[in-house]
Parts: sequence; structure tokens; C-alpha cells
Amino acid sequence: MCAGRSAWLRHFTSATPARRWRFATAYLRSHQETRLVTLTLGANDYFRFLKDCGVTPQPVGTCLLGFFGMLGVMQANLNTILGAIRATGYTGLIVAVTYYALDYHDTSGTALLNSPMVAAANANGALIASGLDAWAGTAAGGFSCAAGLLIVTAPGVCRRASDAAGTRSVGGEGDQHHRCELSGEQAAIGCLNRNRAN
Repeated sequence: MCAGRSAWLRHFTSATPARRWRFATAYLRSHQETRLVTLTLGANDYFRFLKDCGVTPQPVGTCLLGFFGMLGVMQANLNTILGAIRATGYTGLIVAVTYYALDYHDTSGTALLNSPMVAAANANGALIASGLDAWAGTAAGGFSCAAGLLIVTAPGVCRRASDAAGTRSVGGEGDQHHRCELSGEQAAIGCLNRNRAN
């Protein structure tokens, strides 16, 4: 990773959501050669919901919305984010990467958590790369912890995190003419060229 990109990632991951928003949209306005934006959003909304619902004696914040209300707010926020990206004048690819499951024995909860991202992506012309499908074969015996998709803190004990093993490119589930199976830099560049808006 080059030093400039490393500094950018440190800035972006340590910033508040408002600073990230301003930085990302300013970056896209000033870097018109950008050809790909990827995002994975929503899990923090769910974790906040769980935290708010755990407050005693009376739940607070997002818990008052109920689970499906929280999903609705998540989708509205994603629509706003995707709209803001396009409002910068950016016409390249946007790929929404869905979450993988913590436990592949039952993926219904993960599919539900991914549903606002899928709906917002479809409504805003973004492609979908299914993290749920991409990592299914890797989850050893159905357990993401055993497969190394989570950070191991002790034998058989993991904590949630982004893919601890690194980042993998996955093909989108969108329209077939937008689908890209990426393997190597040249394939990725070909995919970007093929899907670039005119």
C-alpha cells in the first residue's frame, strides 16, 4: 500500500461520521479520475440498536424505533449517502458489499441486515457484491470464527471485525452486463472500463 493511501485510510477510519462524509464527497469532487467506490454500511446501526435496547430500566434511542424501524432508518441513510456520492458528479461504479454471516448455520439474520443495503443499492444504480455468498465456502463447518473471518482472541473465541484475513474482490449480483469476476489487476481494470458511465 502506498504511503498516501495509508494516510488517507488512517484519516478516514479515525474521523467522525460527519468528517468522513465531508472528506469522501470532497475527495470525489477533487479526484474526478476516481472509477470505483465501495461501501459496506449498516452493522454499526444494528450494534447501536442492540446497545440502546440493553439500557435499563428503560430502552432509549434507536431501540424505540423497533427492529424494522431501525432497518428503515438504515435504508434511508444509505439512500442519502449514495445520493450524495452521485451529487458530487461521480459517474463511476459504486459497489455495495454486503456482510458475511458470523454463523453460516443460519444466515437469515445476516440477509435481513443486508436488505437495506441491497434495496438502497438497487434504488441508486449501485452494484451489489455479496459478502454473504463470497465467504460461505470459507466458513469452516459454518463457523466464521474457525475460518478466520473474525479476529481470534483465544482458541475458539473471536470478536467482530472486518475481514481479518484481508480484502477479497467479489463479483456483483447485479445485472449480468455489470457482473465482474475479478482476479488480478488487469481483470479489475477491464471490469472498471466495461462498466464506466459515459
